[in-house]
Amino acid sequence: MLLPVHVILCSALMMSATGETAPTRLQQDHASSPAPAQRHGGVVHFGSIPNQPAQMPASSRPDEDDVRRAIERHASTFGTVPHVRDTTDSDATERSETTGDLPRFAFFPYGGRLGLDFHISLYFDHDPDENELSAYNCGNYSFDNIKYTEALVPGIDHQRIGIPIFSVLNGVVLEASDDQDDENVEQVKGALTNYVFIDHGDGLEVSYFSLKKDSVLVTPGQVVRAGEQIAEVAASGYVSWPVLGFWTQQDGVAFDPFTGECNPGESSWVDQPEMPNINDVTCTDFGVTVENLDAYFAFDENSRYQPPAEGSIPMDNDGVWMWMRGLNLPANSIYSYQFFDPAGDLHHDTGWQWLNFGLTSYDNWIWWFYFDLPGLQETPGTWQVKMFINGEQQIDFPLEIIAEGDPTPNRAPEPITTAIVPSNPTSDDVLSCEVTSAFPLDDLDWDLVRFRYLWSVDGVIVRDTVSAGLADFLPSVSGCGNPVVTCDVTPSDGMLDGSPSTAAVVVTGYACNADLDCDGIVGGPDLAFVLANWNSDDPTADIDGSGTVDAADLAQVLGTWGLCQ
Repeated sequence: MLLPVHVILCSALMMSATGETAPTRLQQDHASSPAPAQRHGGVVHFGSIPNQPAQMPASSRPDEDDVRRAIERHASTFGTVPHVRDTTDSDATERSETTGDLPRFAFFPYGGRLGLDFHISLYFDHDPDENELSAYNCGNYSFDNIKYTEALVPGIDHQRIGIPIFSVLNGVVLEASDDQDDENVEQVKGALTNYVFIDHGDGLEVSYFSLKKDSVLVTPGQVVRAGEQIAEVAASGYVSWPVLGFWTQQDGVAFDPFTGECNPGESSWVDQPEMPNINDVTCTDFGVTVENLDAYFAFDENSRYQPPAEGSIPMDNDGVWMWMRGLNLPANSIYSYQFFDPAGDLHHDTGWQWLNFGLTSYDNWIWWFYFDLPGLQETPGTWQVKMFINGEQQIDFPLEIIAEGDPTPNRAPEPITTAIVPSNPTSDDVLSCEVTSAFPLDDLDWDLVRFRYLWSVDGVIVRDTVSAGLADFLPSVSGCGNPVVTCDVTPSDGMLDGSPSTAAVVVTGYACNADLDCDGIVGGPDLAFVLANWNSDDPTADIDGSGTVDAADLAQVLGTWGLCQ
């Protein structure tokens, strides 16, 4: 849940490209806004909506009563729940002694890449005192008395395209609901959420909530597998921004799957996701427009949507607006822009300017700028613009200035690459198809890119979905031989497709993986197939996945000769 805490609107004259730079941050007067000397050059105006985790009353935690009522309904119908879980138990912050024996979570159940197109914004609070916070590492990425983890979605436009969530383990669905509104831009006390509640065995139960309306794909009593899509994420319930709520319970007591100094013990993650670093400033989206962004962001709810953007800027405009979304921004941060003309010469350098003038750091933020530079919109062609924050380059993009009336053709998304993780999977592994793009320059017209994921096993399509997320999951693959799993990904701006990218892996680790012809027997035909492909890289004959058909593969056949067990 995210609430804009304030809006800063100010203007300052830009510094000359050849002139002085601003004093260092420690030398600046922290008692007032910076006032650079007036120099020739255009005017830059900037505004911001720096966002922090929402301040949510503990008495109004999202829909716990609703989930409890759902469990009661399920218990009366199916008789599989021994008692109603009390999610407000006073011992909820205590870690169960048996938690360390539970299955580990191999992935966060969101169709994206952590720290790029989503981030974990709130963690379980371990401090029992009112108005005191302590996440698992004793930091303050939490809110008073929350007992779940929350991951932030970039915005409602991403939600509309669709971002899937997945069951984090094998389990049985206890209850599901997806009939509530899902595009909330303000918090309404008592608003009900959409959710899926799953029993993952051994007393471990997980609620996945704040889901998209009509997106739930599972029903009570249904068996689900780890990595199976169960719904899509959205802004339903007592939230003001699209999020995924991840609520874990052991024997009816809420627990934190993350461990650290303030929550010692064994982590519930195979590889625990890292806590965001406030100094790791990351540009997650960017755009250029001729629309007045001061007017656009004057309406608070607009920050939840994709701001206006154009691929080319006509010469008949007075200035250029630019907006930027990002993760992590420490207090007292500074920025600079450099503009290079079509000949490659430096046309203007803003020098260092204040970006976050204050003592508060932000984990998620939006900033916008207005530039009116002499010569910029009088010289058509491709300009190059670089933007820096705290000395680190965040973006280097082409700015197209065109003559009035010239066409502005739509360009397809930029090329991508894909990889399946893990790269050497066994039959026990959930597979993730991860996209690496030119993010945030994944589309030079600043269109919102979506991805079509096409999964195949030995050439047979097993999953076909479109997502705004940079990753998709597939449950573990089983079968005789060494199945080849392929993930084909095609980016699109909604009108034009970009170039597709393909990744493939060979799944090994079956008890009878030497049964290459799938007849239930390891015998002569399997031996003949290995020998026929000797020293090749044939993925089926390469039983151990080493990359070469060799003596190790022959030993696999001879060592398991006979009927498959």
